Amino acid sequence: MADLEVLVEGNRRIVRAAFRVPADDTGVLTDPTTVVFTARKRKQAGDVAAAYAPTTYTFPTAEVARTPGVAVGSYDFTFLPGEGTWAVHVQGTGAAYAAGEVAFVVDRAEALA
Repeated sequence: MADLEVLVEGNRRIVRAAFRVPADDTGVLTDPTTVVFTARKRKQAGDVAAAYAPTTYTFPTAEVARTPGVAVGSYDFTFLPGEGTWAVHVQGTGAAYAAGEVAFVVDRAEALA
């Protein structure tokens, strides 16, 4: 499994994925052959279908890059989600075949409502 964490920077979300072989805390960070992040807003009442269609991002892109300061096996997916519940899935192939998923909620700032 890929280890995932969600970081907040301004309004952007950074989902960080670390790929280890073997896939445990003691494993060595290893680059997969391909790294694909998929982001999807979970359907909420009143949403049109396009509001929850998945979008994929394959390394390297403007949204998916190596984690700064880490040479191997760690990738950051940076995006600007709208309000709602989001799921982000990551898939690595090849030498570090692994997958993981994380979900989080983006709320409107109540102080600004």
